[in-house]
Amino acid sequence: MGSKRPPPDRESLTPIRIVAASPRERGLAFDAFVRLLLETAGYLPTKSRLSLTAGSILLDLRAKEKTTGRPLLAEARAARGEVGPEEVRRLFRRFRRERGNVKRLTAWALAPGGFSRAATAWFDHLTDPARSDFRLYGPDRILHLLTRAGHLRDPLDLDGVLRALCTLPLGPRALLYLQGRLLWLQTALVNKRPALFFLLTAEGDPLPRGVAEDARRLDPSLRDMKPYDLRLRERILLRLLSLQPLDAEALAAAETESVTDVLLVLQVLHREGLLSCHRLPRQPRKRDRYALVPKFPVFLDVARQFLTGSHRFTFLASPFASKQIRDGLLGHLQMRFSGRLPEQDLPEAVRLASASPAALAYALFEESVPGTPAPAGAALTAELARRFLRDAEDPRLDAVLTARGIRSVLTRITVKAAAVQEPYFGTAAESLRTLPKPAATAPGAGIPLPPEVETALELGAATMHMAEYDHALAYLERAIKDLKDPQSLKTAWNNKGLCCFNKRKYADAIDCFNQALKHDPTLKQAWFNKAVCLREVGDSTGAFRCAKRALEIDPNYREARDLIQRFQQPQAASTLPARR
Repeated sequence: MGSKRPPPDRESLTPIRIVAASPRERGLAFDAFVRLLLETAGYLPTKSRLSLTAGSILLDLRAKEKTTGRPLLAEARAARGEVGPEEVRRLFRRFRRERGNVKRLTAWALAPGGFSRAATAWFDHLTDPARSDFRLYGPDRILHLLTRAGHLRDPLDLDGVLRALCTLPLGPRALLYLQGRLLWLQTALVNKRPALFFLLTAEGDPLPRGVAEDARRLDPSLRDMKPYDLRLRERILLRLLSLQPLDAEALAAAETESVTDVLLVLQVLHREGLLSCHRLPRQPRKRDRYALVPKFPVFLDVARQFLTGSHRFTFLASPFASKQIRDGLLGHLQMRFSGRLPEQDLPEAVRLASASPAALAYALFEESVPGTPAPAGAALTAELARRFLRDAEDPRLDAVLTARGIRSVLTRITVKAAAVQEPYFGTAAESLRTLPKPAATAPGAGIPLPPEVETALELGAATMHMAEYDHALAYLERAIKDLKDPQSLKTAWNNKGLCCFNKRKYADAIDCFNQALKHDPTLKQAWFNKAVCLREVGDSTGAFRCAKRALEIDPNYREARDLIQRFQQPQAASTLPARR
């Protein structure tokens, strides 16, 4: 099962290294790694032979495809250098001989360290008819195979992760197979030479310094580089978000780390341009005081790391983020959204972004999908509002609201997004997440609503209009459980029915509209919405009766009249339900 991804430029190849304490352990680890590849590709190993030589491991395998039983001949080499053309030619001759007896035989040549230019050139010019069943698996194809199976984060996605974790120029990258785990090894350049390295899990999460020390002990290529502790780097940056300058001794005591390790991280952060350093004369370097540079580009670098992680609310509520948002966010978004957002809508975008990590991450860093136009105007505001609503479910947002001085309903947002019947709808609503407020009264009702119920009802309606139906259902179910007022209940049930309809759960939608009609038999929208659902499930008679009942309640109800006229037009476009 070969990959059809074209081979990249040789300079972009990411080598794969098998790391172990002894040659024999390395050989066993290589055997486990190759078996993982075969299993990932859908093959079952049936026979193997491991050979260890000076600086090289050769693994000869037989396998069969699990679904078809098609046999496979595989030869994997882990060498100090690249695999040359002679080894590839030798395996191909062997494959061609055996293919005379086994017509369906395929062959793989695996080289985690890569093939030489001469080897790939020989293979590219090969014209033998058996070539189509003979495949070279170098680092790029192996990475693609592992990524497609979900064992690795896509290397293209990893580039963005690395840029967030370290702003130093990045050097060569490799994939390590260490103690049965796939790990990313990334080097960082100092004075244009690899001087630091750090390890990430296969998914791209930083690993503890101890794992990096183990890799350094086992891999000779890392002996001259220092491990860069990304976890300690993150904790130090979090401490410095307070804008209080600190020295290595104070940070080491707070983080229970050695002064040496903390000082290394501080010096690297200073080299990255994120920290300023106040040098005290005639004092050891551990007394130097470090602080975050109060500039918006530095804020962007730090925000790239924190806005999508577990510390996103802590970061956004910090004095450092608050000051940079206050001083520089408006100007930055003016440039970033130039031509995409009307000037009168820009303050609203700034308010949404400044109070929501998800909205701010989108406003600062999100790129449109290639080949599709970037959201603009109403669609751009809607994207920010959607992300604000998702963050509104997290109680940690209260700290951000407090940091922004939002003690109650202070902002108004205009949400415009794809709606059910019209291309766009607009709704002006109070801030969808506020700190606790006094009990309010639903419009048109005499029973006060508890603030949490009223908020759930409002959020349910807003997220429904934004086509966030799963979120809307969760809010509406929460509201329905505690509601007593018939006026509010009919609205909640009708909106829940609309969400079910849009998720194509027509039976559930009909039940919801029936519940709404129990609370108000004259609710014309529920009759009309039920008619549309019945028409979708093939009950034309029931749909006609419901539409007729809606028209009896309101003889000017145009949607109901149009639906009745369409019952005799089976090819007409489906009617969508009414929102209100």
